[in-house]
Amino acid sequence: MTDRTFEIRVARWPQDAALIKSIRRKVFVIEQGLEPEIEWDGKDASATHVLASVDGEYIGTGRIQASGHLGRLSVISSYRGLGIGKAMISHLLEIARAQKHELAYLNAQVHAVSFYEQFGFVVIGKVFMVAGIPHQRMELDLSHEVDDSENLLSQTSIHGLEDNYQALLELCYLARHSIDIFTTDLDRRLLSRSSFIQTLKGFIRISPKSRLRILVTDPSMAIRYDHQLIEFSQEFSTFVQIKRTHEEYRHLPYSYVLIDGKACLYRPHADQYESILTMDNAAEGRQRQAEFMEIWDLSDVVPGIKRLFI
Repeated sequence: MTDRTFEIRVARWPQDAALIKSIRRKVFVIEQGLEPEIEWDGKDASATHVLASVDGEYIGTGRIQASGHLGRLSVISSYRGLGIGKAMISHLLEIARAQKHELAYLNAQVHAVSFYEQFGFVVIGKVFMVAGIPHQRMELDLSHEVDDSENLLSQTSIHGLEDNYQALLELCYLARHSIDIFTTDLDRRLLSRSSFIQTLKGFIRISPKSRLRILVTDPSMAIRYDHQLIEFSQEFSTFVQIKRTHEEYRHLPYSYVLIDGKACLYRPHADQYESILTMDNAAEGRQRQAEFMEIWDLSDVVPGIKRLFI
């Protein structure tokens, strides 16, 4: 069992409701004896869920509510010990950060307190009982992380993968009309994280005219491996367009993300996480937008890219 790999994805509700309920029924109702009326609390439709799978079989789930409350973390017993629970918590915390929560909290079964402490959660208050099972409230302060990401936008140079990612999230969170991405390979380390996808979902809910355009030089990596933009583009195809960069421009070494035609996170070398950040340079924004649209108009959705939408 230990050599088997797993995948975590953001679930869609209500499309994935049956999968989620099946897992939780096995873990909470059958295994732990929780009453169904306690388990099904009417809060699932408004929450964001994640699903874990092994070899195409769904074996774990968890959710985060709009309040920042993490819960219903469950893994089928025969698949425990593989790190699936840790991976789901990491995904849920990425979502919490993308949704700008200053506090994430949960009610942990007492035996699992040390598990959540690994992520920085701390015990709050006294032990209490839920359906005869002792629980402990735990909280994780995210407010300093929100402050740090906002401070990034006051800088002109961004260094390292994680700071580039936080700057990307913050820029996309500020977007109101358009996000244009010029990328060599749909960089999985930046563009395939759950919190980035959640930020994009928030962006397209702002307006029916919101648009996300992506130019990618080489889509083969995204086609070969699962990429979260694939499912996102399927679900929101009205708002998302992906083209392969026209051959005359495939030699360009840089990449960038352009927000509303004015703010830009520009990497001179696409394979390095050293960026130049400009926030309100109208002249540079117009120049970058003109370049993007020139390439966009010449580029096409080629057969390789179409596979992203199957």
